[in-house]
Amino acid sequence: FDGDQNSILRTFEANPLVIELTFSQPITVSQVTARVGGTPTKVSARLNGPASETGIQLSREVPEARDPRFVTLSLPEPFTADSITVEIYSTRDGEPAHVHLWELTIE
Repeated sequence: FDGDQNSILRTFEANPLVIELTFSQPITVSQVTARVGGTPTKVSARLNGPASETGIQLSREVPEARDPRFVTLSLPEPFTADSITVEIYSTRDGEPAHVHLWELTIE
């Protein structure tokens, strides 16, 4: 979350890496972007709306790549979320595994 493309978060023995965010005030979300490593990866995001709204589940799998890359989950229209759960899953590795995340952006 620091905007530095070179800082990295690595799990010790967790696959998937799970990030749970809860906002004091709802935010409007158009996309969620994760910069992940080169292993085959599945990025999922669950956006939960205020109590009266249902949530949205987004997911995308990317094949192996030589270098870290961005995986973007775009919403068909902006969504008001009061919490978001993001999972980064290394599809080639089991548990335990080291999952790498360079950046997570919510726009």
